[in-house]
Amino acid sequence: WGALSSNITSGTTLPSVDTTPPAMINTLEATTIGETSVDLIWTAVGDDDSSGTATTYDIRHLTSFITEGNWGLAAQVPAGPEPQTAGQTETITVTDLTAATTHYFALKVADEVPNWSPISNIPSAVIPPPPGSAVVEDIQHLADRDFACADWVVCPLVSEAGRIDLAATQAVSGNPGLYRAVAFSLGTSHQDGATAIHLYQTAVWNLDLLGPIHSVDAGLDFRSLNGAPVRVGIVAHQVATGESYAWGAATLASDPDWMTYASYGLSAEDFDPIVPWETGHPDFSAGAGEIMFGFAVGQYAVFARGATDFQAAVDNWRVEINPGIPPGDGWEPKHARYTSVRLLGNHPNPFSPMTRIEYCLPHPECVTLKVFDTAGRLVRTLMDGETMPAGHHAAVWQARNDRGRRVPSGVYLYVLDTGTRIQRDRACVIE
Repeated sequence: WGALSSNITSGTTLPSVDTTPPAMINTLEATTIGETSVDLIWTAVGDDDSSGTATTYDIRHLTSFITEGNWGLAAQVPAGPEPQTAGQTETITVTDLTAATTHYFALKVADEVPNWSPISNIPSAVIPPPPGSAVVEDIQHLADRDFACADWVVCPLVSEAGRIDLAATQAVSGNPGLYRAVAFSLGTSHQDGATAIHLYQTAVWNLDLLGPIHSVDAGLDFRSLNGAPVRVGIVAHQVATGESYAWGAATLASDPDWMTYASYGLSAEDFDPIVPWETGHPDFSAGAGEIMFGFAVGQYAVFARGATDFQAAVDNWRVEINPGIPPGDGWEPKHARYTSVRLLGNHPNPFSPMTRIEYCLPHPECVTLKVFDTAGRLVRTLMDGETMPAGHHAAVWQARNDRGRRVPSGVYLYVLDTGTRIQRDRACVIE
């Protein structure tokens, strides 16, 4: 070989790119519950899927079920443990939690890139009230009440073929107080013609705090405004699953006289799923979360007698849960009930097109609930000095202002004023 005669050049190879995130943790548990703390325990995963050692944990908690949509709103635990090798047991104590409140927990894991894992499973725990605080009964019996001028949850049954219009609260001769006027139309078949209104904020029963539901009694005054046959019933909504179940009375109203729908002694087995061809019933057992009760007013095409347009009026609703039986029926709740005025936040959050603003009262209070924009301008009055009984309540905001127009995306402040206490929180509207 001759002498080296070429020019000399060099280059550096690129490092390998790590695109494999740690595995999702599905072993997260809430164990010991203290006065303001909860111990969490889980099994470590690896740097790449389930092998190696991850780099960091992001641990968060929120007073509603945690999803990717509200992850950014959850409170972050300041300092988590340094990850151990995959398969090791990890623990942390989360402190400064609010008493008498349900808290949900979740975490994500990252490697050095960082590649982030999906959200873990979501355990929950209820922090008890301070020692020595009085325990009061939650909502159980609601006397006949007029409908309030607040947003309702309005949704069709079976399909979205029907049209529903909810008129303003009105007064009527011969029926003291106020009533709600409802107009709706049907399709031409059983599948596309069933529709109803659901009034979910009428009553909420927390099975975690109050024990199982053995029976439900309910009543509602109603009438037809245009002679078309109207069917009514009661709806149970299982918050944990998002499923709705209905029980319908055989009574039909096709005359302008006020009639009373009443059902007594309903149990879980009496409710059918909203979609008729599905099977199953709501879970009324202890520890199954919240059940929201409301009323359905509507019609199935098969019973409509040829009518397609309906106008109805509803008033004087009543809900009794476990009538004659004290809450719990001898069952000792693991977690205490609400003992003070508390604004429990809104769920879901962020939301579109509607959210439920929840609060609880230890005794009857005069409630005002208003929504403001970030500049402090009034957007929506949900409740204006209405006296509410003791218990757990919810007002529904459908992201509309007082003129009924849709509000733009953004952050809004809602204020609960009971005269004795003012509390605020934020809701995020998204498109």
